[in-house]
Amino acid sequence: MIINGKEEHLKLEYPCDWEYRVMCLCNKDIEEIVVDVVKDRSFTQKKGNISKTGKYQSYSITLLVHNDDDRVGLFHLFKQHKDVAMIL
Repeated sequence: MIINGKEEHLKLEYPCDWEYRVMCLCNKDIEEIVVDVVKDRSFTQKKGNISKTGKYQSYSITLLVHNDDDRVGLFHLFKQHKDVAMIL
């Protein structure tokens, strides 16, 4: 990531809890989506905002990540999931 013209790296101490913000269609089951991605890992979810049109729902998904590869890998798995509209 570039900050003030300098390349900076996120410094985390692993393992740590990491929160993903997932947006999907309101008619999709978020638990099914998360289990598809994280398999048998435990997680917590918290419902967030609904879009103005009522079409999308956001969720905060928190789970333990073990290293950078794990954290980024999960991000990409969420991003590639057919029922996920956006991931932050």
